[in-house]
Amino acid sequence: MTTQTAEQAREGAGKKAAQAEAPKWPEQIFQKLREANISQMVYVPDAGHAKLIELCHHANDIKTTVLTTEEEGIGVLAGAWLGGERGVLLMQSCRAAVATHARHQTVQGLR
Repeated sequence: MTTQTAEQAREGAGKKAAQAEAPKWPEQIFQKLREANISQMVYVPDAGHAKLIELCHHANDIKTTVLTTEEEGIGVLAGAWLGGERGVLLMQSCRAAVATHARHQTVQGLR
């Protein structure tokens, strides 16, 4: 028999709750992408987004494109928008500033 401190018990309960919640967010985001009529999804492979990427790959009405860098996604999605389609770029939050800068440069180049 092992004894736990109250803190260990809380940590264990917190981890269990987080694990129970983790599988739901990809489906929720996927549903929102459907509601927004997203037809293109571009991404750099990422284990954290694996379930969402899988859901998009299996959707017949969403084209998926694997990127080398997030910056490439700006050009792909600009082309999709010019073609009348809506798209989304999946990225880790640490790459958001880099992609935002690339978007700004793309917009400036179109002017």
